[in-house]
Amino acid sequence: GKAAEGKTIATAQGCAACHPTGASNGVGPTWKGIVGRQETLADGSTVTADEAYLKESIISPDAKVVKGFAPGIMPKGFGDKLKPDQIDALTPKEVSALTSAFRKAVLKDFTDAEEAELSAAVLKALKAK
Repeated sequence: GKAAEGKTIATAQGCAACHPTGASNGVGPTWKGIVGRQETLADGSTVTADEAYLKESIISPDAKVVKGFAPGIMPKGFGDKLKPDQIDALTPKEVSALTSAFRKAVLKDFTDAEEAELSAAVLKALKAK
């Protein structure tokens, strides 16, 4: 189904290296509880994490940056690399199932602290480029 496809895409594209599925944020905001979550943006406005917002965040990651995160960290170009149906597989109705499936399959032995540590290491590597 779409959740399995979304998990495959998120794994292949490295999404979870920056977006953990636990309670803590990583390099990017956590995917835990993202469906319908109100996000405060760097400019002080708020947005609901719905399908349109997530699609925009994948295609134009700096269009709406969540408060506390730096613009320019998320790689650009996913709008060109991913087909529309692949982007659809990463939208909110799929993210809940994706988060649960990814956590069970890939991060099953990770604690929230270990996920945060992994995300911090990825951020350090990105900044070193």
